[in-house]
Amino acid sequence: MRNDADQRVDLAIMGMHCAGCVAGVEDALRAVGGVRDASVNLATESASLGLDPQARPSLDALIRAVRAAGYEASLLDPIARSVEHRARQRSDELRKRRDRLLITTLLGLPVVLVHMLPDRLLPGELVQGRLALAAQAILTFLVLAIGAGDMLRAALQAALRRAGTMDLLVSLGAATAFVAGIFGVITGKHELILFESAVMIVLFVSLGKLLELRSRGRASAVLESLLLRVPRQALRVRGETVESVAVDDLSPSDIVRIVAPATIPVDGVVVRGALAVDQSMLTGESEPVDREASDEVLGGCTAVSGSADIRATTTGATCAAARMARLVEAAQAGKPPIQRIADRAAGVFVPVVLLLAFLTTVGWTLAGSPLIDSLTRGIAVLVIACPCAMGLAVPTAVLVGTAAAGARGILVRNVESLEAAAKASRVLLDKTGTLTAGRPTVVGVTAAPSWDERRPKPAASHSATPTSARTPPAPASRVASAAGESC
Repeated sequence: MRNDADQRVDLAIMGMHCAGCVAGVEDALRAVGGVRDASVNLATESASLGLDPQARPSLDALIRAVRAAGYEASLLDPIARSVEHRARQRSDELRKRRDRLLITTLLGLPVVLVHMLPDRLLPGELVQGRLALAAQAILTFLVLAIGAGDMLRAALQAALRRAGTMDLLVSLGAATAFVAGIFGVITGKHELILFESAVMIVLFVSLGKLLELRSRGRASAVLESLLLRVPRQALRVRGETVESVAVDDLSPSDIVRIVAPATIPVDGVVVRGALAVDQSMLTGESEPVDREASDEVLGGCTAVSGSADIRATTTGATCAAARMARLVEAAQAGKPPIQRIADRAAGVFVPVVLLLAFLTTVGWTLAGSPLIDSLTRGIAVLVIACPCAMGLAVPTAVLVGTAAAGARGILVRNVESLEAAAKASRVLLDKTGTLTAGRPTVVGVTAAPSWDERRPKPAASHSATPTSARTPPAPASRVASAAGESC
């Protein structure tokens, strides 16, 4: 828990899949006494809470509220924020989802092929025989249990809470197709056998969730690169001894030796020596600045030349690079006005879709359509109307945009500014030279008037051929234009 002035706490939230999940967690947290505001971010799977210092709720109370809503929560501690921990979690989750999708595909593929291949390619007994139908039912059940077990449990919890979520819509579609298939096997009504529909729903949703996780992982990796600016090891000076220690073990007032080229691990003040420091990540200035005794240096900046001993003033999560990363992360957790509209719409979207699916099935049946066609249309309404895009598009766009900007040294302090930036027509800079790469770069090559670009260069010759018989020397060489990409 943070102990800063605004009394905030960050939680890791597990089990969210859509905007309906976000709304459910936010409502549960806001209902806890002492919670002033709650902002839940689906893309980063976290919640940021503002607490009343006079009636501060306990961490257990917050976690119990989230669990009552059907999700899991834990304190987002510094270890969970570490780059290594995040990368490991992301890798493990990707591997589990990939393995689960592979197993689900292998189990479901026979069911899909039996129903998709032309009848002339398969014996009738293999398609409609009792043993074949029983095998299809078993394979479909395994697909639902392995590939959609988490989704079905989340849907059940949502139904018990009378909350509409994406999991509820998708689960109802898949479960309805499976139950209809079982009923068709028992009664002999082959037109009700929709096992392939249940399998395809699970496969497509599983693939979508895998791609979504990979996309969020790439965006998170960009944010984590900001933290990687700070090295993991540092040279600590104690008397005449210089030892290599973990940056996390440094304390304010420790003396740290910086030998260029190197990234400065902590904020501090130079006590002896001199450095030329590239501070472009913070100030945008392309030219290194000189830092001597009593001058301040910032963690995450690069010492390009010189060597010096500095006295640490702030370390670890409080250094400049870590603060910048937290600013970017805070912006990602915020919600622009358009996302608030999407969240409110998601709250009524699911009940409306359930009603439309029911009316679709009943309406087509009353109109004389066969039951199989009516049921198929009702399932289609459930599956196609899933608010995946509505729930994920805005937070994912904010996540990617703020992370990419942060990697380029552009800090977005709140998402309202990010949304307003799309309408900006002019940008005013306080001084020249701020927008520059700081390195001369060849941007074009212009040939001299008498030089033929297609003419090969003459090969050097060491033979005794008279000078007059050799190829005359080339005219003036090419003229290269260089630019520093400066404003």
